[in-house]
Amino acid sequence: MDAAREPGIVFRSVYVERIRFDDLPDGVTRPDDFQYLIGIQRTHLEHPDAAEVTVRLRITATGPDFAKFGVEVGVVGRFEPDPASPNLSLTDFANHQAPALVMPFVRELIANITARSRVGPILLPPINILALAQREEEQTRAGTSGHGQ
Repeated sequence: MDAAREPGIVFRSVYVERIRFDDLPDGVTRPDDFQYLIGIQRTHLEHPDAAEVTVRLRITATGPDFAKFGVEVGVVGRFEPDPASPNLSLTDFANHQAPALVMPFVRELIANITARSRVGPILLPPINILALAQREEEQTRAGTSGHGQ
């Protein structure tokens, strides 16, 4: 790999895998605090030169008034090597950089869905998606699983 060059990967497509939103009941005010659970899944497709990276995010709030509130989204990005400028391996790209490219689509979807609700727009805090991906990779190698942020 040549670190001075672009990765040589094409962001082929992005699509929404899942949306679920359970709004607050009428008369309940916006929660002060939200909890975020993020998961990343990488799928190397039957085609050896394609990978999909799914970023799933679940948002909840604590307290009896918020028991039924929840937002869940899943967004999938499909990546392929660029035959005109090969550089980084697709596996390395999917494991490290691809989740960060999918995250802006997750942010927009969450803000868009909640903007039309009783909650009002939820703007996600900064998330170090690269560190999260690295932690998940280390947990997988160690034989454990878990998600979080």
